[in-house]
Amino acid sequence: MAGLLLKDCVKSIAAELGLDYLEKNLLAYGRYEGYYIVFSCNVSAVSSAGNGMRVTLYGSTPGGQPLSEDVFSTCPMPGGAKRLMGKYSVAVELPQQLTWGKTADAVKEAAVRAAAAMKEAGCATCDGCGDEGEAYLYKIKGNYHYLTEMNASRAQSQIYTESAERDEIVERVGPGLLGAFIGSIAGFLLIVLFGRLGRVSLISGLVMGIAAVFGYKKLGKKIGKAGGIGCMVIAVVMTYLAFRTDIGIDIYSAFSKEVGEPVPFSTCFLYSRSLFELAGSLSTYYMNLFMMMLTGVGGTAAGVFAEFKQQNEDREFMRIG
Repeated sequence: MAGLLLKDCVKSIAAELGLDYLEKNLLAYGRYEGYYIVFSCNVSAVSSAGNGMRVTLYGSTPGGQPLSEDVFSTCPMPGGAKRLMGKYSVAVELPQQLTWGKTADAVKEAAVRAAAAMKEAGCATCDGCGDEGEAYLYKIKGNYHYLTEMNASRAQSQIYTESAERDEIVERVGPGLLGAFIGSIAGFLLIVLFGRLGRVSLISGLVMGIAAVFGYKKLGKKIGKAGGIGCMVIAVVMTYLAFRTDIGIDIYSAFSKEVGEPVPFSTCFLYSRSLFELAGSLSTYYMNLFMMMLTGVGGTAAGVFAEFKQQNEDREFMRIG
């Protein structure tokens, strides 16, 4: 599989293990060695750091007891992988290797070994709640689970109850904006700090976004469209102020060294653009402003997007296949 694309890797796993393949969700699922199994993929749109594959098997030890680590004590794990034990499930997660093909091969091998260990231990087939009987695959809050229809109905009722409770919470825009402003101060300070080091860092922008969204939710109770727009506006203002502060410090330091007499920092801050224009470096001014806006506003946009995505996933309940 070494040279295959991700979708081809998942499709190949499905064919080799006799599973169903769903290209839209990049899933391979069904029964393998009698156990319910699902291969899923995580592909982040922001960074490849979160990319990887996951395989989950469901079962119970003899007598309907939860699975234990002892069942898999002799199963070697692929390098960089981690085993996640559920009550009636075991999952193996592996970050993306050099190629998706190598990742898929390693995850498939881990699944084959885990299924063999479960069979040797006499594990029974069950759903994610430990109940035997026909189970189906569902996507619930962004994750995949095998559940019987009864347990799926219970999960759906719980999601509806939680959604109704969240809908009753009233968004407090004013306090939320205050919280976003307080949170964005952390991003402001980081942007200035990295600017002093002569670097533009995405980390500072992400901190700006995460802190602004967190601050808004803390005081505003929840974040809606108005809150998202408000966070973005605050990010633009705070990033611009951080930029002017950064170049103001540069101008202040330059005047102190060249002229020998310090110029009031307020002058350097207020007239920084005019001074760049007089020096014939206006293009440098706008380029630096663009790069700093890219990190601050981009990081906040990512934070707001992630929050709205999480809100949608919290309501998600869908049967697969």
